[in-house]
Amino acid sequence: MALLIDDSGLPSKPEPQPKNEPTEEEASQLESWLALHPTTAFSLQSMLLTVPCLILGWYYYGTSAVRLAVVSMLAAIVCSLAMQWLLQLKNLRRRDGKLRMQKTNHSGQSVRGITWRQGFDNGSPLVLGLWMACMLPADIPLRYAIAGCAFAVVCCMVPFGGGRTSPFSPTAVGFAFLTVCTARVFAYEPSVFAKPIHSSSLSQLLQYKQSALQGEQILPVLLGQTVGPMGTGGIIAIAAVLGACFLLKSRRALALSSLGMVLSVAVLSFLFPRVSGNDMTLKLRLMAVGMELCSGMMLFAAVYLLPSATRLPRMWYNKLLYGAMTGAFAILLRHISVYEESVVFAILLANACWPVLANSYERLGGKAFKERIKPKRRPRSGAEEEAVSNA
Repeated sequence: MALLIDDSGLPSKPEPQPKNEPTEEEASQLESWLALHPTTAFSLQSMLLTVPCLILGWYYYGTSAVRLAVVSMLAAIVCSLAMQWLLQLKNLRRRDGKLRMQKTNHSGQSVRGITWRQGFDNGSPLVLGLWMACMLPADIPLRYAIAGCAFAVVCCMVPFGGGRTSPFSPTAVGFAFLTVCTARVFAYEPSVFAKPIHSSSLSQLLQYKQSALQGEQILPVLLGQTVGPMGTGGIIAIAAVLGACFLLKSRRALALSSLGMVLSVAVLSFLFPRVSGNDMTLKLRLMAVGMELCSGMMLFAAVYLLPSATRLPRMWYNKLLYGAMTGAFAILLRHISVYEESVVFAILLANACWPVLANSYERLGGKAFKERIKPKRRPRSGAEEEAVSNA
């Protein structure tokens, strides 16, 4: 380092160079990256919003909950990469008399290598595995979680190009597959770290129309001290996540569907309670509303599984109607279904029925379901602004 000579002829220390302050472009680099990768940003937000449920599962069930989540996410990633590799290496071409493998992407164009974003949404398998783990019992054999994630990837994500472009919820598809195949998904074991308020889950109590909970049992239910899935019992945490979704600009519109489903479930469970009692008083009906919302995966499915930018309608009132229809399906299936929890089937029914109902109503001349998009106004040039000001 060169020394500077002052007027006295003695060497002096060089003046410290000012540090380069980050420019506006560097400061907004993360925001621009998230804007260019909306799928990755949405998946990252979904995983961060699921952290409270995972923490409660670890608190009540120990390391078995963490092991289940890790194995589920790894299984979803491995299945996605395997299917992506098979799809990209599907074309065979003969060159120079030798049979060679031609790598192609989802558009049929030849590529030099395999990338993560070709044909699949970046981060969707991680969200699938995390949500699948939260909906399963903590002590379930790991092969069931692997089978559910593999079925969701192969039958729901791959045919439609990814988790967010699929018309059905991949997590709901995977759990519905496990529900039909085995009753092990409802074999809940009590927590070893917190004594539950009842030996049976709230879904079983409602299914057999047993007596409602007592007033002193409300707080333990809200804190998740019940027998049930690993990560869906923390009602306070899930309600806080729903409130946070309304604060996030990117999630505010999607959370309207969750609000519509919660309101629909509350109204229908108040009108048609599934609790026993000689006289259906107001207190008993309100207790039935709370039990329906807190039991099983109802609130978890409304907050996490239902909202999706590709499966929801565009207008805000249509989002509310979509959520209300899903809640009506959930209550109907809970009354007639033989399964302990059937909210995933309600979500799949809503995914399938809404486009048909909207298109049928539009063909009949209705305007309520039409997606009205306001055209973007072209910015005026300097000459146009001057002409408008002079006029």
